[in-house]
Amino acid sequence: MATVKVTSIKRASERFDYMQEEAHFVDEYVGSRNAEIGGNVNPKIAPQLFDKLARANGNNSNDLYQIIQSFDISEFDYKDYDPKVVNKLGCELADKVLKDKGVTAPYVVYTQADGASHHVHNHILICNYTDKHKSIPKGLSFFKVAKANDDVVTAQYSPIQDGLKAVREYHENEERSPLNGHYHGARRDNKDRKEKKDILASDVKLALSRSRSRQQFEQELARLQIRIVRSRTDEDGWLTKKGKFRKNITFYRDGIKARSSGLLNMTAQDLSERLEQNAAKPVEKEATAVKTTSEENVNKRRQKRLRITRQEQSQTITNKPKPQPKKLTEKEYEKRLEEMPLAVQLKHWQEKLHKLMAKGKNDSDKEFHNTWQKVMQLNELVADEQSQKAVNTTQYNKYNTNQTNYSNENDLEY
Repeated sequence: MATVKVTSIKRASERFDYMQEEAHFVDEYVGSRNAEIGGNVNPKIAPQLFDKLARANGNNSNDLYQIIQSFDISEFDYKDYDPKVVNKLGCELADKVLKDKGVTAPYVVYTQADGASHHVHNHILICNYTDKHKSIPKGLSFFKVAKANDDVVTAQYSPIQDGLKAVREYHENEERSPLNGHYHGARRDNKDRKEKKDILASDVKLALSRSRSRQQFEQELARLQIRIVRSRTDEDGWLTKKGKFRKNITFYRDGIKARSSGLLNMTAQDLSERLEQNAAKPVEKEATAVKTTSEENVNKRRQKRLRITRQEQSQTITNKPKPQPKKLTEKEYEKRLEEMPLAVQLKHWQEKLHKLMAKGKNDSDKEFHNTWQKVMQLNELVADEQSQKAVNTTQYNKYNTNQTNYSNENDLEY
């Protein structure tokens, strides 16, 4: 089933550079980045044309719109498909989208299958500059592009696309549809900005209700990480150079900038009058203390839990029993025994031989026989080692005696 994704692109040159990269995942079926390139303009001059048109429209924030039209493997298998047919579907979708908008604009369609999953898909790049010398009115809506895609692809693959279309229409008509209120592509950013703006308005109202002067209001805003935008650091955010109230006060936080008139439906003078009303109210005992925000209370509780957790962890580490050394098996011990002095080895094997004799073992037993052979072998090695030590000791003593005699003779001659 063919699906679509709609996004807006700020810089056309960056998107064309991406289209002309080397193939990402190459195999015996996919050898190049673009299997087919089509459109209503020459693809070779499209990058320069789109950039030139975008610059001509000075008020345009987006150079182009991108529609990614993806196909299921049941529709087009990358191992055996005709790229021209897929590219033609992309061109038909672009034509229908622009026709529904009542405009014409340059577009280019890149057919690719070099992704990790090798799904066949089209990158449809539509220039955001129409024959009316303006940008595309109201941009491209996901739902309208999806319906246009259904109309285009259904003619080719009706059983698959009809099923997808029926599911989408069901969700759109359902009162509690999971798709209702859901934003796709670039529109999701607009939804996030709206939510942040609503939170900003709520926090500014909170700061205003707690304040009795401009200075206190700005301090409360600062505690909520909101600042008043000024052109210069020494500029008064409330009054003009002539001493009159500004039309608006601009608030800023976390990338969201909003004017007081749009945020609270209040001018700078309205805000000042509200602060004067707050100051005229009788001061209650509870109001004299600076109230902590809910966020600060949450941070305090979090720090307390963290401190308790650390104490519990340190107590657990202190009470944790020391790990006991691993007890070696007899075979592991005998293997390490080979690195020890011969006398220690001999003692171990002699003790083992005595234990076997105590159990009634004799030379007919294999373990007894091997142990006996080991004892005899070590006896010889220990004897050789001791005799060698004796020889070395004798030679050393003889050397010392000769040295002493030599020294005495020299003393007499002197």
